[in-house]
Amino acid sequence: MNAIDYKSRRKSSEYQDLLHVVSTPEPSGALVLGGVGMGKTSLVDAVMTSTGLSEPAMTLYCSPTLAAVPYGVLSPYLDALASVDEPVQVLREINHVLASVPDSDQPRIVVVEDAQYLDAQSCFVLSTLMENAAIKLIALGAGVLESESIVGQLAQSPLMSTIVVQPLDVSGIRTVAESMLGGTLSESSVGTIHRLSGGNPSFVEALIASSLEQGLLIQDKEMDYGPSAPQGIWLLSQDTIGVDSRLTNLVSEIQRLSTEDERRTLELLALGGPAPKLVLDGGRLEYRRMIDAGQLHELPDDTVALASELHRRVLRLMVPAQRSAELYDSWQQCTSELGMEQSASHVLWGLEVGQSFPTERILDAASSALDEGNYPLAWELCRAGNVAHSSGHGALFEADVLLGLGRFESARNILLRFVGTAKAPHLLTSAFSQLLVVVTNLGNNLPLMRDYIQQWKEWVSSLPSDAESAKAVMDQQFAQQLLDLWVRVNSIDGQFPEAKEFERIINDPNFPDEGQIIARLMYCDAESVVGHSERALSIAQEAIELIADAPKTRALYETRLMFLQCWNLLQLGENQKAQQLLDTYRYGGERFGVQHQGAVVLMLGLSDLLQGRNQSALRRFAEAVTELRFGDPAQVLTFARNLHAMAHELGGSLGTGTASGALESKPEPPELMGETPSRQRVFARASAATIGRPQGSEKLKDFPVFERMALAHKISHLPDEELAGSKDLRRLIELCDEHEGTKSQLLLQLSKYRAQSEPQPLEELAQKAFRSQEVLIGVEALARAAVRYSEAGESRTCGTLLRQASRVVNEQRINPNKYVARALALTELTAREAEIVQLALSGKNNAQIARVLTVSQRTVEGHLYRVFSKLGISERSELVVAELDFGTAQ
Repeated sequence: MNAIDYKSRRKSSEYQDLLHVVSTPEPSGALVLGGVGMGKTSLVDAVMTSTGLSEPAMTLYCSPTLAAVPYGVLSPYLDALASVDEPVQVLREINHVLASVPDSDQPRIVVVEDAQYLDAQSCFVLSTLMENAAIKLIALGAGVLESESIVGQLAQSPLMSTIVVQPLDVSGIRTVAESMLGGTLSESSVGTIHRLSGGNPSFVEALIASSLEQGLLIQDKEMDYGPSAPQGIWLLSQDTIGVDSRLTNLVSEIQRLSTEDERRTLELLALGGPAPKLVLDGGRLEYRRMIDAGQLHELPDDTVALASELHRRVLRLMVPAQRSAELYDSWQQCTSELGMEQSASHVLWGLEVGQSFPTERILDAASSALDEGNYPLAWELCRAGNVAHSSGHGALFEADVLLGLGRFESARNILLRFVGTAKAPHLLTSAFSQLLVVVTNLGNNLPLMRDYIQQWKEWVSSLPSDAESAKAVMDQQFAQQLLDLWVRVNSIDGQFPEAKEFERIINDPNFPDEGQIIARLMYCDAESVVGHSERALSIAQEAIELIADAPKTRALYETRLMFLQCWNLLQLGENQKAQQLLDTYRYGGERFGVQHQGAVVLMLGLSDLLQGRNQSALRRFAEAVTELRFGDPAQVLTFARNLHAMAHELGGSLGTGTASGALESKPEPPELMGETPSRQRVFARASAATIGRPQGSEKLKDFPVFERMALAHKISHLPDEELAGSKDLRRLIELCDEHEGTKSQLLLQLSKYRAQSEPQPLEELAQKAFRSQEVLIGVEALARAAVRYSEAGESRTCGTLLRQASRVVNEQRINPNKYVARALALTELTAREAEIVQLALSGKNNAQIARVLTVSQRTVEGHLYRVFSKLGISERSELVVAELDFGTAQ
């Protein structure tokens, strides 16, 4: 790992602990432990650099061969000795070598690499030198050393500190990656790199370098990311990195530095996937030390896996075929003796080494992978077992897997071939159902949807009159109902279905499960944009319960449901619950991977926007757009584009029916992957109306929640006296009165209190808003209360409230609107006031300040009185803790 990467460690406990060892004058040393590639050497280099040392006085390299030779690791420095039988002679010679190092005020550092192979005699010499304060000993070892080992006994010395280098966290990975890229990395890409690397810095470096060469890391400079990322943002477009020489060399080095037992364990876990501890113990395989070293990690189901997914992929390709077959046979024997069935990963391994399995067994294994949400594994099993050509069930299953992976065109091709050849009614019904799922995810191609429905109708009309045929006819009729509703919800100027139409479907016990889920999604969409957020959340929860045990539908709809849940929680003012939900999905995982993260970043941006963090929202919306170009399972790309425009134009008026000049000057963005299906969605249309680009004859008032957002923003800039008789204010009060949740009630109270002259209700409302984490409403209420107090001559109370508002603005990184900014300016100090405050803070009394400034003491007292009023304080001592704003006031 390069030295630049240790920026990610400088605040870590490992860095601080080693720095203390090197810096303290007392005799001391450190045993630094960690897996291969974890950055132990870089940690030492970084600490030495910070203390002014360019390199160690002595670096010793241990090896298994030298471990059997007395003083073997010291032998390069003992050439002058005819014999090394006497420890005293060896000590004297090493002291002589160290004495030849130029004098320095800094300690002499001796670094021992691969200290697990240190021989006993060398260990004795080094320990003695450390105890005599002749050196600072830093021993670097792989993994966790056994207490009975030589260096393990060294660690028991009271002079030695044991430091275990941990894998990088998300923040550390961002630092390493951005140091290499020279730019900002997207949030979801950081999460993907964390998952692929397992936090191993060497894998992070290799992954970044390989992805750059393979064109998988792309820098987007088209979107406006705001001042925090003026050069754009880097995005990892996919998590399937091609295995190149850089990666194979790294994995080869890890294998070389591992023991035979460790190598065997790594290979087995790479080939067969996560393994139960029972099996590892049965095979007498080493794994506990590697868990402690960060190379392996324990999963919740008491299995063990490689910490780095990239390590697993590369090593899996590197194991020779014969070696793989031998390992498979031994693994099979072990699991058979324990009476354990093969996992899905082991079935795939068996297929790869030439084992034969019945199609039913392969499908069972693939189904098991789906149950775990592992669609890539299910797809590999389908390909290796050729299940699409084995049976009708196999073809439909493969189409299901492709749908779960978001590969809709590939699924469509399989289904069209199947529809042209299949005969069984229940299978054909499934195929037509899947085709409708495909086209609703590919776009609003109404002719194609109707064509499939017509084909389906013609097919069922030709069926004989029996029970199975009757079921097929009913399913087709259900699909027709569902499609009719879908068109009305997801079409410009479509007439929204009434609630009873959705209720009719979701209360019908005969309606297919997937149709029930789709109906609830549409119902939730409709309720969400009209302000029935509590009802929408209830509907979403019902859909979540339906997908809980259905892997395919979970993969298809979980992102959309996450989006709907979070939207409605934020609109209700349930900000903490929304954040907890996003934290569940943030940075992805095997089940909720890179293709879903654009929707997560989008909702993080919306949370920022609703709380006035406009710059943060702008960056996150831009990042979401970039992410969603590569995968948009929730179909929110156009919505993200519109929200980005909304954040960009917050200085103007939203929802006035016309776009601002900046928006008008921009051409419509080209249709990219995922753009077409999202443009007709209700959230996209609603947000388009909010920025003055309504679709068809639609208007902002057709989408009440968005109208509420736009009106609240519009009137928040205005002084209260300008709102007398305002239609906008009356309409906002009407909307807030109709809508559900804390946010609406707070906005309602704020709107009503603005028509009153008393400041106290606004002050109380602000504290109530802060308790609900509605900081933007709270800051505005404080500012308006403060202005009222100022107008009433209560300048000190005004200053107190504005100090609190200023503190919240800074802590929450809020971009205050025009009204709040003007109010906060009341606390700015003039140049003379600032000068007097600085002199007061230096300890001078009023008389001394007057002499320095050559003014009267009364003038100084007058200035301080005005400062105290602006800041809402009453004593000079409070200046120390006051948030001073030395503005430009004259």
